[in-house]
Amino acid sequence: MLFRSNERAFEHASTRWYGFTELDRYQLFGRSPANDTTRPKATAASDNIMCGICGIGSTAPRYSLAGAVAKMNAALFHRGPDDGGQFDGDTCSIAMRRLSIIDLATGHQPIDNEDSSLTIVFNGEIYNFGALRKQLEKTGRHDFRTQTDTEVILHLYEDRGSETPKLLHGMFAFCVYDRRDKTMFLARDRFGEKPLYYSIQGEALAFSSEIDSLLCWTE
Repeated sequence: MLFRSNERAFEHASTRWYGFTELDRYQLFGRSPANDTTRPKATAASDNIMCGICGIGSTAPRYSLAGAVAKMNAALFHRGPDDGGQFDGDTCSIAMRRLSIIDLATGHQPIDNEDSSLTIVFNGEIYNFGALRKQLEKTGRHDFRTQTDTEVILHLYEDRGSETPKLLHGMFAFCVYDRRDKTMFLARDRFGEKPLYYSIQGEALAFSSEIDSLLCWTE
């Protein structure tokens, strides 16, 4: 399995802990946090938005992945008491705990695309997802089944691949798993408002919104 991110390729052999580095200081399209009109004003409720994602990917099939990720996800329950979900494959297992903000009825994660070749777990809030959705709908290539920003990211990734994070205005951490080539793409917002930690042990990579969750993974 190839691990990709909006930071760099993962090419580490030993076991270490990593947090994503700050990237482009939010200078996309000449914006700064102060003049970004797509970002809603903070409120007491939005300041406390929390969800959590986690997962493990491996270069070879591992039968212990599902159980390990279930334990990691259970450690994130306090971040998302409303809902939880998990996708399990031969070389990848990803999961999510959700605090429901929009589309409470159909916003369950993980979410698949139309042909189930891509699966996503997402933590955050995308302020320009409405505009992005309209652009995607105009192409006629995508079938939206929810009203969530999560599904917008997924379909955007179908079209733009690793360029996707550059088009998002908001706070986010997400993982997209591609069943076709068995790749796992990780991305995090530029300031790290939504945390994303990862660890590499041997031929496997684990990630989570919290280090305590990562500590549930033992090889």
